[in-house]
Amino acid sequence: MAEDQAVLSVGAIRAFPPMRALTSAGNLESRQQQHHPKVLPPHRTVETAPFERYKTMPSSASSTLPVSQPQVSQPQAAAPLPDLTTGPGQLPTFRLNMMRGGYLFMAVGLMIVKWPLLLQASSMPVFEGVVLCILTAMSLLAFLGLRYPLGMLPILLFETMWKVLWLAIVALPHLIANDMDAATATMLFNVLFVVPILAVTPWGYAWKRYLMTRGERWVRGA
Repeated sequence: MAEDQAVLSVGAIRAFPPMRALTSAGNLESRQQQHHPKVLPPHRTVETAPFERYKTMPSSASSTLPVSQPQVSQPQAAAPLPDLTTGPGQLPTFRLNMMRGGYLFMAVGLMIVKWPLLLQASSMPVFEGVVLCILTAMSLLAFLGLRYPLGMLPILLFETMWKVLWLAIVALPHLIANDMDAATATMLFNVLFVVPILAVTPWGYAWKRYLMTRGERWVRGA
């Protein structure tokens, strides 16, 4: 029995080291920690979500935030019509009024003489009916010239040209030959009323406007 107890005690000592050894190992570890402290990882702060910041803002600060208002487009006023009667190269007012007098003279004269014949236009010869319609249209355009004197200037030019041509080509040869009949004499009397039209027509302006000014383009992009 004594031998068995000795064997058991030796085995226990081998299986379990003595407390002194354990204590010395623990002291050694604690001294190592004192000389070499354990380095902890740095504390990381997690950034709060952007919308979380506004939850912590005071109510006064949130009330002062600018609020974008929707922009409503205001209707633009219509651009005024350009005044074509003033400016460099245009005519003074008294010249425009003189032109209006010429338009009125043409319009009223043709209205008195030609308009009553419109009811008989279907029974007239072909060329007389054509002339009647042409002169009636000219009277209407002459009334429009009261509003746009410069714009309807070609009406005055047309009235002047055809009458001057008739005087030079038809009436003058008969006057030189002294063989003018009654119908030609009556026509000559009527054509002589072109004199007021000649007086009110702005010839200098017509020359610059229709002969000296660059014309409109003929092709696109010219």
